[in-house]
Amino acid sequence: MSKMQVVSDLTNLKYLYDKVSLGKIINRNLKELIKNPEFCFDDEINNMNNIRNSILTEQYKGLNMNLLNLYKEYLFYFETFKRKKLLKDKKKIYTNDIFEKNKKLEYELEEENIIILYNIGYITSYMVKEKKSLNDIKLLNKISTEAIEIFNYMFQHMNELKLQELNDINCISCYIFLCITLGYHENMFYNTAMMKKYKRKLLAKLSFNIYTYFNEALCCLQGDMLPIFKQSDNFTIARNNLQYIRNPNSYLYNFVQVNKQIFISISNYHYSLKYVQLSDMEELKVTKYEEDKIGEILCRLNFSLINVNRGIELCKKYNINVNFLSLKEKIMKLLDFFEYENKNIYFEVVPDYDNLESIKGTQVTFMKNIEICDIYIKKNISNNLKLLFNEKAKYIYDSYNNQALPLYEYYNKHFLNLKDQYELLNISHRKDILLLLNNSILNIFSKKKQIYNPIHYDNHLTFLSSVENNLKDILIEADNYLTIEHNNHLEFQKFI
Repeated sequence: MSKMQVVSDLTNLKYLYDKVSLGKIINRNLKELIKNPEFCFDDEINNMNNIRNSILTEQYKGLNMNLLNLYKEYLFYFETFKRKKLLKDKKKIYTNDIFEKNKKLEYELEEENIIILYNIGYITSYMVKEKKSLNDIKLLNKISTEAIEIFNYMFQHMNELKLQELNDINCISCYIFLCITLGYHENMFYNTAMMKKYKRKLLAKLSFNIYTYFNEALCCLQGDMLPIFKQSDNFTIARNNLQYIRNPNSYLYNFVQVNKQIFISISNYHYSLKYVQLSDMEELKVTKYEEDKIGEILCRLNFSLINVNRGIELCKKYNINVNFLSLKEKIMKLLDFFEYENKNIYFEVVPDYDNLESIKGTQVTFMKNIEICDIYIKKNISNNLKLLFNEKAKYIYDSYNNQALPLYEYYNKHFLNLKDQYELLNISHRKDILLLLNNSILNIFSKKKQIYNPIHYDNHLTFLSSVENNLKDILIEADNYLTIEHNNHLEFQKFI
């Protein structure tokens, strides 16, 4: 059985090195692109700077959930400003190559979202490995699914030219990561099926799924353009940029090749046993088998043994830690039994492997096409960012602006006028006038309260609210005066 590895075992975290003047960059672009002096993002830029600085510190402490969440928070701010082209900068910054240690790569600030996305996928993949010892299948499945969705998002968007590519993170490398993550994910299903002693046919299908993922990853490493790739020019550029890992002597190349061979071996091993009845699963004591299938059984077991031996040779040559011995012993034991049976009883001609019925997989993983908003974390989003990021909010903002300012000016004008007249009115008539004014303001104010109110117009709403409260206070005061006047009038009547 193969000792599966996750993406984080085969690549490196992509470090952020340089401190960047985010405020200067965003504000410079803001002046050029958005002709609105009211748009100011000082608080948001400060938050983004703080998160980036926290990442610069945290990334040297090792992979952990805090670093993962920091990247997800940073991604929100990055995507928000990038969508409005506010992160354009001429200065190049540096990071490391994810495959070659000590190799530095240049990139532009606008391309940092690719690094952030990759690191989120990378750390999520690492978390799968970290949580494996908990034996919590649901949790492992959830985290593993997240890693799949992130690498699938990156691959799909690069494949459709919706996301930029770096030399080391491109459509090919992302598809390789996706295949490895899918292989690990389905290996969990396979292990569960083995523990529950499911039928051999299903075990053959599950192991064939895993073989398929590693076979496609190996095709990419060998430079073959699979039908899933849509842009031939981009594929060629990406392939040429990955010479280091495409080298047949590289660890990643041979890790993929070893897993391809072991899982096609396991698949054929299980497929051959679907015709066999065993009394002891561990000792492999055959009690019954389909005699007319002995030729196919021998062919599949021989094919499995050939692939196991190739895998063992590769592991020794490239120091890959995979233990094939148990599987090899089982295959050889069954081969000895069926070769003896065929030699002494059936004399069947063993067919060529290519002439056998092809093994087919079964779909157990359903990849959901996610959006960027499913990856990042949003915390305390200001109205400024909502307006920048959300066209609908911007429309409501403008609509409110067109209605609120004239309304404010109208109320202010008439309120001041009425206030002057109020001083001249007899106290017994003031209450009616105030009630009328109060009710009209409250009616319109309650309607405006229901409209989306960006923070820029909170002061107008506050004003209207204070008008309401002041009018209530005046009404109470007027009512008290009227009561006192009435009481005084009654007292005066007593003396007459």
